[in-house]
Amino acid sequence: MARSKRDELDKRASLLSRVIAPAPEPGSEPAAKTPRKKRRWKQRWASEVRKYQKTANPIIPLSAFNRVVREIATSDDIASVLPGARFTRSALEALQCGAESFVTNILADANNVAVKIGHRSTILPVDFEHAVAKHTSRADGA
Repeated sequence: MARSKRDELDKRASLLSRVIAPAPEPGSEPAAKTPRKKRRWKQRWASEVRKYQKTANPIIPLSAFNRVVREIATSDDIASVLPGARFTRSALEALQCGAESFVTNILADANNVAVKIGHRSTILPVDFEHAVAKHTSRADGA
């Protein structure tokens, strides 16, 4: 309670200091404000990438991933092979980790294709096709 009263008093004091501040003299120039730098879009996405690289948390929400896995498991194709399939939490986490790793590798390869072959910084569907073909050729050859 004391903290909130103190904060309120500080806020009032700062408001009063702005209101009671002495007016500039008629012949003097006003103090120049330093312009605020706009963050460029490139800096924003770069900081977001760094944030996600530092964390070990999954990017895809667990509940959404579980829903998709259960939907696939109950589809007609798989339900005929594995009727009543059940998943433990650790199995779902392992599936999610593998899926996110696969998607990350595909995106990295698509980015490499865009930069090295297309001389672009933007990923196009063609880049994804090349990246997926590269991964399927790895799986066939291994």
